[in-house]
Amino acid sequence: MEHHKFSFREAFGTTVDEIVQMRGDSLSCSYCGVLRRRLLNTAARSLGATRLALGMNLDDEAQSVLMNTLRGDALRLTRGDTQREGLVQRIKPFMYIPEREVALYAHLHVEGFLAGSCPYAHNALRADVRNLLNDFAWRHPSTRHSLVRLGEELSSTSIKSGLEPRFCPECGEICGEICRSCQILSEVCRNDE
Repeated sequence: MEHHKFSFREAFGTTVDEIVQMRGDSLSCSYCGVLRRRLLNTAARSLGATRLALGMNLDDEAQSVLMNTLRGDALRLTRGDTQREGLVQRIKPFMYIPEREVALYAHLHVEGFLAGSCPYAHNALRADVRNLLNDFAWRHPSTRHSLVRLGEELSSTSIKSGLEPRFCPECGEICGEICRSCQILSEVCRNDE
């Protein structure tokens, strides 16, 4: 399998660390997540990829379902990973495998694997949700699988809106009401001047 590297610096002219220095680290996950998704999609398209394999594991997926529930984000709970115009189709080959098993396999079989964590993770809602889920799953082992199944069920039974996708007039990428990545980059550039 080919491996390609892309950087925030080359794609956006800045790094997450620089954005955090300018904007503070309370929203670092938002900035990184929005820009990372955009970079993954544009990079996959530039390579002519028909699928984009993401490394989300069972723990990640369960955390996402619980986070979206706690935020009351019905749209994210129901939209799932359906194919949408303008996006390279995403696949998640590890989504039913616990994080510890993926990490163990990587330690044993992936040359050069380094386990690490984001230096800004301590501020993230995901860190709190991870701790909550780990504690709960210790007493109720099927919790993660149940949450992932719930997310899949909500996604598959949702009524699709049938709305046409919108595209950002600035960058041409698919977006919602506004292109969040262009908004972030505009804020960063404004503060940089």
